[in-house]
Amino acid sequence: MASSDHERVLQVAYKLFAALGYDATSTSQIAEAAGVQPAAIEEFFGGRRELYIAVMRHAYDEERASLHAVLDQLREAESLDVAAALHLLVDNQLDFVAVHPDAYALRTHRWLSDAMDVAEVETRYLQPLYQSILDLFQPAVAAGQLTGDTDLQYVLYMCTWCIHGFALGGVPHDEGVPKTYTDEREWRRFRLRLHQMVHRALLLPGDYSPAEPY
Repeated sequence: MASSDHERVLQVAYKLFAALGYDATSTSQIAEAAGVQPAAIEEFFGGRRELYIAVMRHAYDEERASLHAVLDQLREAESLDVAAALHLLVDNQLDFVAVHPDAYALRTHRWLSDAMDVAEVETRYLQPLYQSILDLFQPAVAAGQLTGDTDLQYVLYMCTWCIHGFALGGVPHDEGVPKTYTDEREWRRFRLRLHQMVHRALLLPGDYSPAEPY
């Protein structure tokens, strides 16, 4: 029973922190929504701060599993097609947010100065994700396949920022309600433009042409 309670608290906290942010979510709110006593949160996790770190670790574990499935596939290839690999990684990030929008909501709250007293999250969980991508392309950078005029690290950051903005804020629409990734047509348009932006920002050869029309 305790094990199921532990998992339920984690999942409920994930949802509440994603919807409201850490600073606006109390221990009593989490306990009530999870159907446990507030003391159970301290027993399971050590307190609200530790629960928040557990939630962030869970979110980044999901993202790391998704990313590393692609990185492993690319490492096993006989040779690395830099352009194709980068576009595959863009699609991976786009597909992840469509399935796990709460993970992106958690990160966006932090950008808005939420949970600023929990400073170690990005260093502990986010930076290793970026570094694993940079490590994959380091030989291509050394070989001049990615020129010195480009900054792969910052292009990765830009890609993340754009996806966050579109997934959570959307684009204006005549009907007055912004359209986000839940609108299939707008999601396809955004996907295409993001691929084009990355292709051009990294000065990849040729023009970007998707394997299948979006």
